[in-house]
Amino acid sequence: MNPQKRDTRSGDGWVIAGLALAALILRLPFMTRYLYHWDSVNFALSLSHYDVRMHQPHPPGYVLYSALGALVNGVLNDPNASLVWLSVVGGMAGVVALYWAGGVLFSRRVGFIAALLGLTSPSLWFHSEIALTYALEFALVTVIAVLCYKQLTGNARIWLLLAVALGIAGGVRQNDLAFLLPLWLVSLWPLTWKQRALSVLALVGVCLAWLVPMVALSGGPGGFLAAFSSASDVVYTESSIFGAGQSVVNAARLLIYIGYGVLLGGLALAIALVAHLRQIPVWLRDRRAWVLTLWITPALLFYLFIHVRQPGHVFTFLPAVILLIAVAIEALADRWFGRQQKLASAAMASVIAATNVTFFLFAPASLFGSGQLPLQTMSRRTLAQRDQLLSERLAFVRERFDPTTTVVFAGGLDFRHMDFYLRDFQASSISHELGNQTVALPPTVNTLVLFNEQSLPALQADVPVEEVTTPGGATLRYYRWAAGSVASLSQQRLTTSAEVSRQP
Repeated sequence: MNPQKRDTRSGDGWVIAGLALAALILRLPFMTRYLYHWDSVNFALSLSHYDVRMHQPHPPGYVLYSALGALVNGVLNDPNASLVWLSVVGGMAGVVALYWAGGVLFSRRVGFIAALLGLTSPSLWFHSEIALTYALEFALVTVIAVLCYKQLTGNARIWLLLAVALGIAGGVRQNDLAFLLPLWLVSLWPLTWKQRALSVLALVGVCLAWLVPMVALSGGPGGFLAAFSSASDVVYTESSIFGAGQSVVNAARLLIYIGYGVLLGGLALAIALVAHLRQIPVWLRDRRAWVLTLWITPALLFYLFIHVRQPGHVFTFLPAVILLIAVAIEALADRWFGRQQKLASAAMASVIAATNVTFFLFAPASLFGSGQLPLQTMSRRTLAQRDQLLSERLAFVRERFDPTTTVVFAGGLDFRHMDFYLRDFQASSISHELGNQTVALPPTVNTLVLFNEQSLPALQADVPVEEVTTPGGATLRYYRWAAGSVASLSQQRLTTSAEVSRQP
């Protein structure tokens, strides 16, 4: 590939303002009204009471994200809206960061193409509308990667800015600290030994500034490590490092999640790689190639061989893939159209962007009608369907059942939502605390409602199941037993029995 020479022409301020405004306009109509995911609930609960042991939020902690969300919530007094606004701003910043990254590493045109692809990327668009960390992460990792490149190519004055930025990113999402560390370490090479030492001290200092309170708020070192170890055990059970089958699953998830981020852009990149095979060894000697390789590889290897579950996991390196696609478009246009390169690259980028927009606006909520998370599309319909489901079912449960005598159990994406939206119902935490044990339900309870189809699908009970249809046509299952009976619940069984009278 032969990307254009980097340029620094004036007018960037207007372009940046236009990109940010376009991102905001595209995102405002689709902001979700309800917490999208169980992790979203974890984050929302952490705004008022932070404790990793209670999964408020889940390990490893995301303490700076929770702190920032709490600040916004102090103004809005709406946890979901506060976190969604962080995502909107993160998505806007991510688009601008792509433009900056393309201009610094390649050319202003590459930057604009990358920004256009990021602006319309179904996955970035989707995650800019929900209460999760990924859109903010997208912007942060892009900025850090560019700063690493600038430092690697001789700008020694930014060592403190870069160290602080990496430390802050680690406080927002701890995995980014680990995945970007190799790139940062390589970027220290041009510095003096004094600057290297000070960079390390600055990074450690910033990390301690958020790590110490994060641990203290989670029961101290013992409590935090116990919570972290428990979460690590779950990751280990899904690790593919010792199993080829899980590696295939992880690879499939990665392809799908990257595909949602780039769509036809992935095809352009593949064609460019084939068309320029002979030039790849030469290009790999370029420092830009080092930066992109070190940016992509650590996270990619971890997700392939250890653990990947959420579509947003690929945001650690998705900006780098989008930048490569922008370079590929320019290279293909130059190879195929010569003097008409600018017009051709604009046309190709426009087709890809139009495909992205069409997919986001009109794709079905899931591919092939599947309920599997990887096949739930990054689309407007998925967002709308999720809001509608939660709105309808929560309102129906509140209207139909008495919170003083009812336990609501939820599975799937909803398993933590009862703790936030139905806190006045009995044992609202049971959905995420039940595990493999059997628990006694509160003595006042005589009704168990199953919130969705994923709730206790194999449950057998001493009392018959009843069904009720919501106004939207969904069917809710519930069990009701005589008042005064004692009930216990496990994943497989609901047992009820008459209460044994006690002697005074």
